[in-house]
Amino acid sequence: MRLTLVRHATVLIDIAGTRILVDPAVDPAGSQPPVDGTPMPSTNPLVEEPAAASRLVAGVAAVLVTAAIRWYQVPPRAVVDARD
Repeated sequence: MRLTLVRHATVLIDIAGTRILVDPAVDPAGSQPPVDGTPMPSTNPLVEEPAAASRLVAGVAAVLVTAAIRWYQVPPRAVVDARD
């Protein structure tokens, strides 16, 4: 198994030939508004990604979203509601 921290909460998991993307925040740095109620508001994400988003998602078999954050970039068809 290989874990790759992409940026903040975005992580790639490569395990047994399967690639899983966790919390995909792939917007350019500063493209999203600050989180409401933070004491020192800053636009998000704070830093650029280390690689192009297209490279990060290449070969991804599944996407895991751990929280409903507005800048997580997941195509609607990729979201599975665990309550179903």
